[in-house]
Amino acid sequence: MQKDLKEFVSELAVRNPLTGKEMRSKLSISDKRLDEEMRGQPSLAFLAGVAHSQAQKQHERLKRAAEIVRSSLAKEVRKQALDSGDKKTEPAIAAEVETHPLMRKVEDLVIDAKEVLGICKSMNEAFDQRSRMISQLAKRESEQLSLEGYHSAPKKDRGAAASRIQKATGMNVEG
Repeated sequence: MQKDLKEFVSELAVRNPLTGKEMRSKLSISDKRLDEEMRGQPSLAFLAGVAHSQAQKQHERLKRAAEIVRSSLAKEVRKQALDSGDKKTEPAIAAEVETHPLMRKVEDLVIDAKEVLGICKSMNEAFDQRSRMISQLAKRESEQLSLEGYHSAPKKDRGAAASRIQKATGMNVEG
């Protein structure tokens, strides 16, 4: 049993579905490319949501694996005590299980998976905030267009306002 349990534990691993540097760069917003940012936001939010779900599943599976290891080790400790004629109390069995190297390794993996889950959750929340910021920037740009007279000017006069706005912001505003 010990060999099978060692093999089981050795196959467990924690994977981070997000590469922090790459995702952090995607969180930034360029107000010079606001249209592109708005179009790309749903895809980025979806990817962050998927990563969060994957991290959650990984954490739950590792918690289940820890329960399996704990149960198997307790069964093994009880069998060894029975074979040797020792009488062990449940707290003594539990203490031996919790300090076993395989149990510590699995518990460390559960902790690592919880950290990854927290990171993915934060990234998911950051993309929600990014969406709100893009909306605020779009609203600000719309207000700027109104202040520049873009919406109130006759269609033939919009070109001058659009040119001033494009020059000031770098955004392509068609007149």
